[in-house]
Amino acid sequence: MSNKYLHPSEYITYIGWVEERMADGYFDDPKLKWEQRFLILKGSDLCVFETPPLNSEELDRCICMYKIYETVLRTAIKRRDRRPHVFVVDSFLGNSHYFSVQSVHQLQSIESAYYNSVYKSIISVQTRTFACSFDGRPAGLVLDFKQGFSLYDIPTKKYIWQFGFEDLVSSSDDGKMRLELIFKETSKLRETKETKVL
Repeated sequence: MSNKYLHPSEYITYIGWVEERMADGYFDDPKLKWEQRFLILKGSDLCVFETPPLNSEELDRCICMYKIYETVLRTAIKRRDRRPHVFVVDSFLGNSHYFSVQSVHQLQSIESAYYNSVYKSIISVQTRTFACSFDGRPAGLVLDFKQGFSLYDIPTKKYIWQFGFEDLVSSSDDGKMRLELIFKETSKLRETKETKVL
């Protein structure tokens, strides 16, 4: 596989072997903990394979695939054993993968490729709308990566409010459906916007 025939938004930024620590009970032998995996960062996708794909058609045969902007890569983690070069990939779905690599250079290469892919995929997304309710009415929370946050009221077909990213003071959520965004108003007062994600 090569980037030669791929659109720049689909370039492969990392390709290589890693080991994944498996959950207890995965192996018949309780002494075994790690499984070989093949990791590919391609465009906005993070793909994990049991064996390397031999051509572009086999890219669909991965054991798991995530949109990279819906994941978090963490290296400052508590290690589960003596392996020094480990990282975790968490997805918004709650899935977590604990990986190990052979060298600090390989870990740095994965980190660099990951953050490069996140940046490029967010730039290509431009705008993302999430269904929600605001004051009991159906709405759409719009994240525009150039403009900031806005809330679109579906019944009136108008924007209720709009703030730039620089106006966001803090945010919180209940981990399920409620999201609270606190914005700085031009009058230096704080404005709280609470939405319910559907």
